[in-house]
Order: sequence, then structure tokens, then C-alpha cells
Amino acid sequence: MSLLKLSGIGKIYYSEGSVAVGIRGVDLAFERGEFVAITGASGSGKSTLLNVISGMDSYEEGELYIEGSPTSHYLEPDWEEYRSKYISFIFQDYNILESYTVLQNVELALMHIKDRRERRRRAVELLTRVGMEKHLRQKGSKLSGGQKQRTVIARALAKDSPIILADEPTGNLDETTSKEIINLLREVSKDKLLIIVTHNYEEVEHCATRHIRIFDGSVEFDRGSKPSEISAREDKKFDYVPAKKKKFDLKEFLADLKDGIGLGGHVFASRPKLAVFTCLLMAVGMLGVFLMTSICFDREIVDEISSNMFEYRKGRVVVVRRDGDIPTIDEIRALAEEYGAKSYVECDYLIDTPIGVSLDYMPYRYYYSMGSSGTFLYPVSEYEGTFEGTLPDEEGEMLLRLPISEKEEYADAILGETVVYCDDVSFVLTGISYYYDNNLPAAAYVTDEDYMLMARILAFMNSSSSVMLNAASLGGSMFSIHDFSICRELGDKFYFSKSFGYDMPFSEDMTIGIVGITSELLTIEAKNMATKLPEEIADYDGYSVAFVGIDVIEKLARIYTDNDYCQFSLFFENDIEARRAAKKLFGEGYIAVLSNATFEPEPFEKFAKTFIVFLMVSIWLGGIISLAFFIRLCQSRSIVSFKNDIAIMRSMGIKTSVIKISMYMRSVIALIPATGALFGVAALIFTSPKWNGFFNYLYGWQYALICAGLLLIAIRVSFKQQSKLFAGSVKKTLTGGELND
Repeated sequence: MSLLKLSGIGKIYYSEGSVAVGIRGVDLAFERGEFVAITGASGSGKSTLLNVISGMDSYEEGELYIEGSPTSHYLEPDWEEYRSKYISFIFQDYNILESYTVLQNVELALMHIKDRRERRRRAVELLTRVGMEKHLRQKGSKLSGGQKQRTVIARALAKDSPIILADEPTGNLDETTSKEIINLLREVSKDKLLIIVTHNYEEVEHCATRHIRIFDGSVEFDRGSKPSEISAREDKKFDYVPAKKKKFDLKEFLADLKDGIGLGGHVFASRPKLAVFTCLLMAVGMLGVFLMTSICFDREIVDEISSNMFEYRKGRVVVVRRDGDIPTIDEIRALAEEYGAKSYVECDYLIDTPIGVSLDYMPYRYYYSMGSSGTFLYPVSEYEGTFEGTLPDEEGEMLLRLPISEKEEYADAILGETVVYCDDVSFVLTGISYYYDNNLPAAAYVTDEDYMLMARILAFMNSSSSVMLNAASLGGSMFSIHDFSICRELGDKFYFSKSFGYDMPFSEDMTIGIVGITSELLTIEAKNMATKLPEEIADYDGYSVAFVGIDVIEKLARIYTDNDYCQFSLFFENDIEARRAAKKLFGEGYIAVLSNATFEPEPFEKFAKTFIVFLMVSIWLGGIISLAFFIRLCQSRSIVSFKNDIAIMRSMGIKTSVIKISMYMRSVIALIPATGALFGVAALIFTSPKWNGFFNYLYGWQYALICAGLLLIAIRVSFKQQSKLFAGSVKKTLTGGELND
């Protein structure tokens, strides 16, 4: 049985509506151990015959047999495996991978050897055999013609294929080098089938065992020993199963994946300038997606669409009596104990309501506010984390936790001295800390006693009812409580601003009443009227109609909360326990919901919010798609440089799957520095007081989505490019087939 047999082989080329015959009616058989020289005029079909034998070009007529097995039914994966196991090709124009070193060129052909050290040892051995041991680290582009050809011969030998095909291997060499190459080929192919195409038969006559001349696409003569006259050498038998008959093999896939990853590293590093460009391109894409995500996905806008009824706290249940009565503290305490709540808040107004915060040196009482989130007040017992200064341990002290973007505003604050105003109630700033997540509202921490005091006061101050001052001695004038400023230093006293034209002393019958809440009046006696403001707040004289001492306002607030504020909160270990308790409370005469409960907004309001979110997402997607097109455009221009490299790898029999994985890996590797740039820029932005406020803070899952999105874009772009890179035959690509984007 012949190693290789051609029976009536014909090759036809189609080009722009015309048909040309490459070869026709070729009947040949070859065996191991032959040195076959094929000659003929230019255009006679010599190279076409070699391309058909190698599987780099198809045939339209006849049958090609490999060890008795027909190949006319082969698909591209079958030809790929055929080239991998049977063919080593030596080109006239070398087709060396010029961006790879001599050693890397040969190691590529040794990918079937899984041990890297053994692969390296074998490559060095082969290069030493062809006289290239002194040029291992030189790139292919720096070699002379003879050195390139020697490297390609070593690469061909590395596969240990039974068939070596050489297409005019000495066509570009001088006479001396040509003789060396021919003798080298004869020496290294004694146990193989060597078919060499040449214009100069005399050059190989002393080595050739057979001479075939091609004329006008047909065999003109075939002289020399025929396979039947040569003793067949049974060196190595290849058990070949066509690819389309194979089942998925996980072990083989993992091996291909490993080879592809390794090859991807070589592909990436082989062109440093292009690698830098690709990294910059991916970094631009990564940062572009990051900025689009940070700008578009404003958490406040996204949260608003859900129309939450309360501020969410884990395990919180918001409760009111179904009959509308005001619950007593004993009733709330008993419910907490009965249902297993770990804590309770009888006046939970501050849990859902942000406050205003300002420093005493800020002009016009500028209140710090994080958009609609505001600043939330907490009892100091809930504080966790590090801070500068001390925790509040006495009434009238406060610790602030602010986003880093406010650091410059609070840079001059002196801990233990600076006064902070919380909705007009003064506190001494004892501690301060900063955080990077600008999606979170600012927080202020006070003693547990001050927290409940502020909860009552602010619930009272922001109630629908109003507190009026009835000053009989001033002609019965009435002044709303919203014109008052609360002064901790005044205690139980009351002060009118001189800038409003009121004189002292005031009459003893001056009273304060809570209109619409209770008929009870608080009588302010003359001794309770302050004649001047304390020095700490003297500069603010004239900003308000009146200053009310905190003891006075606390009494008013207690009247309000004891008679009108009906909502309280129970806190459980988690939301599961909270939900279970809420169901039981609902059946026991209470209305109880979890703090993540939502309500249905007005149709127009719901439409407006939904439209804003839709617009935000559309802008984001538009930006992502534009970036994807930009990356594809830039990559498409750069990927063409790999066209010949890929064709050479395919001609070497390297699996298409391995090459494709390597191209994917090239993009993935470029994402590594891009990811580093992403986190570097993010860290720079969000840790900088100057830039933190300009972009919305992103979380780990969002960074994961950005990286995954860029990875998918890179894979998609690589997939599109590969569909063009692998579309044509190896022969067409190597001879200048065009790649269109």
C-alpha cells in the first residue's frame, strides 16, 4: 500500500467569471524513502500539485489517498489534522514567523510535546542539526535567506512527519547555500518521503531517486524508481479518524485550551508595539465603560423608581395601631418582648428623615446635603468604624461621617471646639471620619439621649400643625415656630431678636400654644425671657424672629409626640424574622410592614421616573455599543498583521482551535493591564476629595460587569475577525488573499 496516491486529480481555479485549470488527470503514487524532484515551466502546475498534496488547497476531480484512505470527503478540520500528522512544508519564500525568534519558530512545531523543557531541548537539538545553534534568540526578520531556510527545515523536521514537501527551497539562495540546503534535506529525510519542486533539476540530481516533469497541468514524464520497486519502510503508522466522525473529547479540549493559552502569550508578545496599542485600546474601552456607568447609573435615580415608603434597615418592621390610637411606651416595650425584637424605637421619625448639618463658621448657615439623601442622624451606639477624635459621650456632642468630597470643606474644623448645627440645634464636633462611597448619605452620631431628643423635636418641627407665639403685649401678634431658631444655650428661656424691633421687658401673660394638636398652653413668664443671646451665638442675632431654648422646645415636642405621633419601629435579627413578626402583628390589631415596602406612585410620576431610567440605560447602552464599534474598527486594522502568521501556523498543522484560542487569549491578556488601569483610575477618583463628588461610586459587582462586558466585546471582536482570517484556504492566504473587514 502506497503512503500517498493521487488518482485522476484535477484542480480548477475560478476567478472573476473565468475558469483556469491548475492540474488535471494526475496519477501518481509515492512511498517512504523517496526523494522526488518535480520540475516544469513556470505556471505548469508544480506548486498547485504540492498544495493539493499538502491539503492547503482543495481538488475538484479524482481522489487523493493517504495510506489507502480516500480524502475527497474531508472537511477543513480533517485537512487540518491531516497536515498535522503527515505534512511538513518548506516554502520558497520561507514563510518564517518573522516576529518570533528562531527557537520559538521551531518550538511551535513541537506543541505536541507537552513538557516545556523537553520541547526546548528537542528544538535546540534540531537547530543544532541544521547549524542554527548560534542564532536561537534572533528574530526571524533579522536572519539571512540561508538562515531562514535552515530554520524552516528545522521546523519541518520538528513535526517528524512522514512527508516533507519543499516548494523551490533554494529559489532565493546563492549557489553555495543552495547546495548546502539540498544536502541537508537529503540527510534529514532519509526515512521520509521528500517531494521537492525545483526549476533546476541538476541541483538535486545527485540526490533524487525520482524525477517527475509537469507540463500544462499534467504529468509529462515520471522517471526513476517507482513505489513498487522500493522496499516499503513501516516506520510509523498513523491511525487516522476523520474529524467529523469524532466525538467531543474533554481531555483533548483541555489540552487544546492549554496549548492555545500558551500560544496566546507568544502571539501577544511577538509584536510589542502592537501589544502596547492593544493594551491602550482595551484600557480606553475599559475606562470608557467605567465612566459611562459611573455617570449614568445614579443610585438616587434608580432608587426613586422603586418608590420606597421608608428608609430600609435590616430586620426593621414599621408599626402603627389599626385604630389610630397613640401607642404608649409600655405597649411598645411589651410588643418587642412578645415578638422577640432585639430593640425598638418609639419615635422613629429620624430613621426616615434626613437632617441639615452646618458648621458655625459657614456663612448663612449653609446646610450640608447629599442631594435628596441628606444627612441621617444615628445614636452613637450604632457607630462602627475608625474615626479621628472621640465618640460623643455627653449631651451636645456629635461625630460626623462624611464623604471624602467634603474633606476640604471641613478641613478647618477643630475637634472639641467647632460647633455643628443640626437643624438649628447646636452640637460640639468631637470626631469626624470620611468614606469613599458617595452613594451613601452622610451620617451624624450623637448620644442616645440626644438622638431621642432630636427625634421628638424634628418630628414636632416638621408636623403639619404649627406652633404659634401669642404675644398679648405686642398686640396679639402670632409667630410661626418655623421662624424660631433653637438655642441649646438658652435652656428654658425665650429671646426676641432686636432687629425685629421688639423692646424689653415682655409681659408676663405671653404664652406659647400648639395649634391643632392640643389646647394646652405653656406660659412664658418674664423671668423666662432672655435679655440677650449667649456669646456663643451672639453673631446670629437678627437671623430669626426669636430664639427658643432647647428645654422649651423639648416640652413642646413631648406634647406633640405623646399626643399625635403614632408610628414606631421594631428591630429583628433579619428580614425573615421581621416578616414573620409583621404577619402576626397584622392579625393583632396593628398595621405592620417591612421597611423595604413600596407604594404605587401616581401614573404620571411613575411614567416620568421610568422614562428617566430608560433614558439613562439607553445612553449607557449607546455608549457601550459605540465603544464596541470603536474597538472592533481599531482591532480590525491591527489583526491583518496576523494574517500570514495564522496561515503559516495552519500550514504547520497547528489546530485551528488552538490558534483561535490563542487569538482570544491575546485579547484577554490585553485586558489585564486595562483592568489594572481601571482600578487605578477608580482608586484615584474615589479617594480624591477633589474628584470623588463628580462620579457615582461603583461596587464590586459593577466592576465585575464592566470587566465581563469588555471581555465579551473582545471575544466578539476576535470572533468576527477570525471568521475572515480562517475563511480562505491556507494557500490563498499565503499567496495574498485579501481580508475584508
